[in-house]
Amino acid sequence: EVALRVTWNDRSESKENDLATVYEDRDGSIHHGTHHPDQLAVQFPARRADWQKRPYFLFGDNKRGVNLWWWRGDDGSIQEMNAKAPGALAAQPADGQQLQGEARYDDGRYVLVLRRPLTTADERNDVQLHPGDFAPVAFHAWDGHRGELGARGAMTNWHWLYLEPPVPRAKVLAKAGLAALVVLTLLGTVVVSTRRREGRTRS
Repeated sequence: EVALRVTWNDRSESKENDLATVYEDRDGSIHHGTHHPDQLAVQFPARRADWQKRPYFLFGDNKRGVNLWWWRGDDGSIQEMNAKAPGALAAQPADGQQLQGEARYDDGRYVLVLRRPLTTADERNDVQLHPGDFAPVAFHAWDGHRGELGARGAMTNWHWLYLEPPVPRAKVLAKAGLAALVVLTLLGTVVVSTRRREGRTRS
């Protein structure tokens, strides 16, 4: 299983559910008091074959699709979606949803934790992850009270997510034993050195 913890700042917690409003493509004005939900999406290329030549960072393109792990603030829903363009998003069927998680809002900051098996049976639509991978990842965030919906919102370009392999138990125990041995050696050196000084003082 892989778990992602994502934090981001938002001055207001928006739980409204207006997803129908349409803004003009070139509307660059900043709105206030709108009734959209806060949202966040974690984005991966859907196929490993597209990790090097990555999809367009804004929801993919018609040749390279993306897998989205999507959270909504109005109902707290978390679901997997797929897209091949900003206007071509689709939720995966219920039997394909394996994403779990929860979000918390406190003092102007969201903390979202998402969990999913590293691999799934749907290699066409689900990103497949393995320990040791450097996986491309991008993020989208929407402030619902400020008119952010659809293509209007904050987004990042592609970054790399490193999935650190678990350390075998034997190595953990070996390192712990080595550390204990080093500490005992240092303590022994200090004790011997202290006793020698005491002996010199008495003489």
